[in-house]
Amino acid sequence: MGPILRWDSVKARANLRKHGVTFEEGASGRRFESLTRDSQPDVKGKCMRKVRSKPEPDEMLPEYDFSGGVRGKYASRFAKDTIMVVLDPDVAEVFPDPNSANKALRALGNIIRDRTRKIGGRRSAG
Repeated sequence: MGPILRWDSVKARANLRKHGVTFEEGASGRRFESLTRDSQPDVKGKCMRKVRSKPEPDEMLPEYDFSGGVRGKYASRFAKDTIMVVLDPDVAEVFPDPNSANKALRALGNIIRDRTRKIGGRRSAG
């Protein structure tokens, strides 16, 4: 649970007097948009900071070259020998690596198999 926050009207008034901005105005950031470094023009009217063009999120960087790659080269090998299981976070905390999870599941599997044999043996004998 997070901290309990209480509104302090005395502090809010003091901040308004000191900074000339209400909490809501400051939180929205709208009042300060014109004061950011990126938007302040120099004497020629241009932006003082050079704006770097960032690649779009779905755009691949030029240093990644997959032109010679083969799509799905190892997919069949992965699908054939693997069963993917998603663990809940509380369960995943107990198992630091895949080997420990496999060891625990094998032990549980043996217990289930042994009990099934015992129950099955009783029924067929009776």
